[in-house]
Amino acid sequence: MHARQVENAQITLSERLQYIADEFGRAARGVDVPYHASHALHAMHLAKGLTSPRGPAISDRDRFLVLDAIRHATPVIFRHFAEDGRSLDWVRAGLASADAIASIWAGVIAEDAGPRWVHEAEQRLVWLRNHCHNASILKDLTDRARVDRAVTDLFARAMREQRPDTGR
Repeated sequence: MHARQVENAQITLSERLQYIADEFGRAARGVDVPYHASHALHAMHLAKGLTSPRGPAISDRDRFLVLDAIRHATPVIFRHFAEDGRSLDWVRAGLASADAIASIWAGVIAEDAGPRWVHEAEQRLVWLRNHCHNASILKDLTDRARVDRAVTDLFARAMREQRPDTGR
C-alpha cells in the first residue's frame, strides 16, 4: 500500500495499522529513515480519530504490531537526527507521543491522558512528522544537486576532450 492510498482510500483500521507498522519497519531497517518515518507518522496523524477514548480499541495483534514497529524504529530515527542537538528533545518527545498514541488506540490510557494531553501528543507527533518530512526533502534536493554537479562535470570534461588540440 502506498501513502496516496492511505490518504485517499477507505481502508480498514487493520490495513492502516499494518501500513504504519510497515513504514516504521522500513525506518527501523535504516531504509530512507526520514521518508518512511514521515509516512508512518502522517498515517498516524490521519488516524487521529482513533485517539478518542470512545473510539474502537485496536486488537492485541495490531497493538503489538504497531508498538513493536515504533519501538524498533525509535533508536534508528533518534540516531538519524543525533547530529542536530537542538531538536533531539523534540524528536524524543515526538517518538514518545507516537508510542503513547498507539497505546491509547489499544485502550491503554494513562490517567493523565485527557483531551489536552492527547492534543499535545498529536502536536508533538505532527512536529516530528514535519521534521522527518523536511529532512527527506532536504536529502532529495541534496542528492539531485550532487547528480546535477556530476553530470555538469562529465559534460564539461567531454567537451574539453572533444576540442581539437590547437597547441596552445
